[in-house]
Amino acid sequence: MPSNAELLVSAWRAYAEGDIEPLAGRIDPSATWVDDTRVRGDGVYRCRDGAAARRRLSRIRATEGWNLEGNAPTEAIEVAPDKVILRLRWQEGPALMDLHQLYVMREGRNVAINDYWSRDAALAAAREGDTV
Repeated sequence: MPSNAELLVSAWRAYAEGDIEPLAGRIDPSATWVDDTRVRGDGVYRCRDGAAARRRLSRIRATEGWNLEGNAPTEAIEVAPDKVILRLRWQEGPALMDLHQLYVMREGRNVAINDYWSRDAALAAAREGDTV
C-alpha cells in the first residue's frame, strides 16, 4: 500500500497535468484549508469545508499564468503517518516561489491543508499539531 506522501505526490502530478480529480477526490467533506501566505482584505484565506477546497483547486488550476514547475512537488516529507509536507515550486504570473503545504490525512483523505512560505514553519506546525 502506498504511503500518504506517495499518494499526494501522485495526485499532485495529475493535478499539474490538468486532472484535478485525483487530488480533489482525496479531500474529506469536513476538510479545512488555511492559507496564511496570501493575506486578503478580510484576513487569512480559509476554506471551511471540502466543497470550498475543491472549488479553490479548480480556481487555482484555471488561473492564467499558473504553473507547477516540474509537474510535481520537489520534496515530500512524511512527518508522521498522518502528516505530510509537500514543497511546491509555484509560479503565478511572473513570480516563482516555494510553497510548503502541510497535509493532515486520515484513511487516505485530506482533512486539513495548511500553506506556509517556509519549510521550517510547516515542520514546526506539524510537530506542534498547529493545524486548523
